[in-house]
Amino acid sequence: SRMQEYLSLRQAAAQVGVHHTTLARAVQQGRLLPSTTTPGGRPRFSRNAVAQYAKTLRQGQRMGWVRTKESAQLFRRATLLLTSELRPSLVLQRLTEEARRLAGARYAALAVMDEGGHVQRLLTAGIPRSQQRAIGAFPQGRGLLGALFNEVKPLRVRNVAQDPRSFGIPPGHPPTPNLLGVPVLSQGKSIGNLYLADKEGADEFSEEDQRLIEDLAQYAAVAIQNARLFEQATRKAQEWQALNTISRRVASSLDAQEVLRLVVRAARRLLHTDVACVILLESGNETLRMAASHGLRTSSMRRLRFARDRGLGGAVLASHGPMVVEDYATDHRLTTPLLEEIGGEGLTSLVAVPLEARGQQLGILHVSTRVRRTFTQDEVDLVRQLGALAALAVDNARLFEGERAAHLSAAGSQARLYATLEHLPEGAFVVNLQRQVVLANKVASRILLGDEQRRLEGQRHPFGVTYLHADSSPMGYSETPVSRCLAGKGPCLGVELIIQRRDSTCVPLLVNAAPIPDSRGNVASVVVVQQDISRLKEVEQ
Repeated sequence: SRMQEYLSLRQAAAQVGVHHTTLARAVQQGRLLPSTTTPGGRPRFSRNAVAQYAKTLRQGQRMGWVRTKESAQLFRRATLLLTSELRPSLVLQRLTEEARRLAGARYAALAVMDEGGHVQRLLTAGIPRSQQRAIGAFPQGRGLLGALFNEVKPLRVRNVAQDPRSFGIPPGHPPTPNLLGVPVLSQGKSIGNLYLADKEGADEFSEEDQRLIEDLAQYAAVAIQNARLFEQATRKAQEWQALNTISRRVASSLDAQEVLRLVVRAARRLLHTDVACVILLESGNETLRMAASHGLRTSSMRRLRFARDRGLGGAVLASHGPMVVEDYATDHRLTTPLLEEIGGEGLTSLVAVPLEARGQQLGILHVSTRVRRTFTQDEVDLVRQLGALAALAVDNARLFEGERAAHLSAAGSQARLYATLEHLPEGAFVVNLQRQVVLANKVASRILLGDEQRRLEGQRHPFGVTYLHADSSPMGYSETPVSRCLAGKGPCLGVELIIQRRDSTCVPLLVNAAPIPDSRGNVASVVVVQQDISRLKEVEQ
C-alpha cells in the first residue's frame, strides 16, 4: 500500500504528458530524481515531485515560446531596419540599442573594424556623450576586449573585476561588473564586436542572452557591410567629382598655380590628411621649392626650398614611383638628412608620388598626417591620379610659356626683319608654305605690281605675273626660284630672269632666293631678294 503512493516511470510520464522514454532521459540527466525503488530496482516517483517537474517543464516551454517570439520579433525589426533605412550610421546605432534592450544590459557598444583590424568607429547605447568624451580613444584590443579581438568567439564574464584578463579599463568608463562580448563575423572574418555590460536584475548574462546577441550580430554584419559599400560608393563619387573638376580646369586654364591649389585641397579633403603639398623642381633641376600647400602650420615650410638629393624629395624622384612612409623619422629609405622644417610640422605618415610629364620629372605631390597611419592601396592610387593631373597642369603651363616666349621672339624677329627689308634698295618678300606673302617691302610691290602703294602681303605667288628666262623663253612655274626653294632645291642665287606684268610691261631681274627652316630643319618659308636690272641691261646694250 505504501508503494501505491508512488508512480512508476510510465505513470509519471502520463501525468507529465510526455513519452516514457523522454522522461527516462530526464531521469538520467538528473532533472527528475526517483523517490524510492522497488525490490526489483525499478524507480518510483512521488506524486509531488512529478507535479513539480511538470510545472517546471510547462514554465520552460512557455519561456521557450516567449524567446522564440522575441527572436521572430527581432528578425522582423532588424529586417525592416536594414531594408527601410538608407543611413548606415543610423542602422548601426539602432542595432546597438536593440542589443542593449534584448540582453537587458545597462550599457552596450558596437565596435566597427577597418580592413587592418583596428577600431574605426564605436557606437554606444546607455552612455551619455559627456562620458564618451571622458573615456577617450577607442578600445584597440587589450585586456578582456583583447581576448574577444584575438579569439573571435563569444565571451561571457560573470565578474569582470576578478577575471585575470581584466586590465586597461580607462578612467571614466561606466561600471562593468559583468560582460558579454560577441564577435560580428562576415565570411568567417571579424569585422566588429558587440559588447554588453552590467546585466540588469542578474549577476551575469545568460546563455539565452548570448544566443539572442549572436543572432543580432548577424544583422549587424550585414549593416556593417552595407555601411562599407555605402561609404565606398560615396567616396568614389566624391573622388570622381573632384578629379572631373580638376580635369576640366586643366583643360580650360593655363594657370598652373590655380590647378595646384585645387589639387592640394582635394587631396587633403578626400584622403582626410593633415597636409597636402606640391613641390616643384626649379630650372636646372637641382632645387625643389614649395609650389602649393594646404594645412601647413609654419611659414618656413610654405617658403621651403631645398636640394633635390635631400630628404623625401630626392628619394621619391630617384624611385620614379610612389613612396609610402609610416614614420618619417625612422624610415630606413630616407638616408639623407631630415629637414628640420618637417620636424617642426610634426609630420609622421605620408604618401608621395613623383610628378612626371613627357618623360621629364617636374616635382612631387605628397599628403601627410601628424599621427601614425597606414595608407591603403586605393588611397595611394588616388594620390597618383591627383599627381598626374598636377603634372599635366604644370607641363601645359610650361609649354604655353615656351610657346609664348617663342612667339614673342618670333614677333620681335619679324619686326626686325621687316625694318631691314624696308631699308633695302632691292625688292624683298617672304612667302610661306602656302605661297602666300607674309612680309614685303615697297620696292617689291613696285617691281612686281608696278605700284609701291599696293600691298603685296596676303597675295599668292606668282602674283599674276609671267616668268621668262633671260633669253625671253617661257619659264615653267616649278622652275621659279620660289618653287625650287619650297621644293627643297634651294637656295637659288644670282638667277637672271624676266617678269611680264599684267600690263604687259617686262622687267629684267636678278633674283636671290633661300629657304627659311623651322626648329626641325624643315622648310617653313622662303625669302626672296630681287633687283631691277633694267638700267644695267641698257648699259650692256
